[in-house]
This record gives sequence, structure tokens and C-alpha cells, in this order.
Amino acid sequence: MQAPSSEEERPRRSLPPVVPLAERMALSPQEAAVLLGIGVGTVRDAIRTGDLRAKQIGKDHHILLDDLRMWLASLPDAEYRPRPARVVPGQPRRRGV
Repeated sequence: MQAPSSEEERPRRSLPPVVPLAERMALSPQEAAVLLGIGVGTVRDAIRTGDLRAKQIGKDHHILLDDLRMWLASLPDAEYRPRPARVVPGQPRRRGV
């Protein structure tokens, strides 16, 4: 038996449909990390400590969008701390800058 020679004869695999984020019910830890611009380890740690709720289906974790929003809102606000002026030995200090 010969292998199919043209693409018309090969069975085509269908790709799973792409669901827009606004229509998604849940995200994987990897997707949540990409969406927030943080490392996936941070997301997994938050799930492990119970700070971020996730549903478990088999071995996979799924994060509901509302739970991701609540976790993000629960994080402390960042503090703004002005950086001290950089002093270079042997250079005069600039004043009024």
C-alpha cells in the first residue's frame, strides 16, 4: 500500500476553535500569567497557597476570570519610593535637579 501522495488524499486535522478571551470562562495558569505579564510560577504559587482560587479538572488547574480579578484586586498597592540621588565619588553634586 502506498502512502497518499497529494494533500487532497490526506485526512485533515481540524484545529480546536480559538475562543476570544472575553468569551472564555477560565484560563490555565500559563494563560493567566501571560495575561497579567507575570511568571507562571507566581500564579502557581498563589494557587498552591490558596490565595488564588482555581478549579481542578483531572491534573489541570483552571482559573475563573472573576477569581483572577479578585486575586489581583487583593494584592497590595505598590509603594512609590523616589530613588536616592546617585553620588559619584570625585564628582560635584548637582543641586536643584
